[in-house]
Amino acid sequence: MSAAIFYLGFVVGATPAIIMAQRFPIERVAFGIVAVWGICLMTSAACHTWQAFYIQRFFLGLLEAGVTPMFMLVVGGFYKKNEQALRMGAWYCATGYVLHPLPDRR
Repeated sequence: MSAAIFYLGFVVGATPAIIMAQRFPIERVAFGIVAVWGICLMTSAACHTWQAFYIQRFFLGLLEAGVTPMFMLVVGGFYKKNEQALRMGAWYCATGYVLHPLPDRR
């Protein structure tokens, strides 16, 4: 259920985030959204009920909705049209990559 609520926030937040990114300097909008997203992410520790957790997940989705379209705008602004697909494909492939620490060898 919390995944569905996350994506509900994602759908609600996508349009306003991309409109802000087109009307204002994209670096400021991206910084603001990522900074507030980080603060919202830290509030996960304060959620002691499922209602609070669902509200927090909704706002995480709302804030995260603008990140992907803004990064696409950045890639579209820096690279030629024939170079964009490779760059965006590499970026999407790396979104699931998690860097794990080396095991302790003591």
